[in-house]
Amino acid sequence: MSVVLDTCAVLSWLVQRRPLPAGTGAGPRLVSAVTWYEIAWKHRAGRLPLPLPRDAWLAGAMRLVTTVAVDAETFLAAVDLDWAHRDPADRLIVTLAQSKNARLVTCDRTIASFYPRCVW
Repeated sequence: MSVVLDTCAVLSWLVQRRPLPAGTGAGPRLVSAVTWYEIAWKHRAGRLPLPLPRDAWLAGAMRLVTTVAVDAETFLAAVDLDWAHRDPADRLIVTLAQSKNARLVTCDRTIASFYPRCVW
């Protein structure tokens, strides 16, 4: 079974070198393309140091997972979530997990309170 990694899970695993939590399984690790945008944006803003230059780090990180593009259908499904949370990246990541019927690895309590299949 596949799992979707939230941005905080990707950073914990690949920057802080913490193992992924139990329950993530051996299936595909999916990452929304919006996660790479969030990481690049935070790095550019000086709020996220990376262990390598940004492009080198992103290239290495992307080889370890399956990146899922965000298409128009996903954007619309994220808009239609019955959830008051306004962060568009979080909405897209939850929508990806729902569409794949996957567990979602996240430390975000707001997401975990909405999406019941979270692991951390």
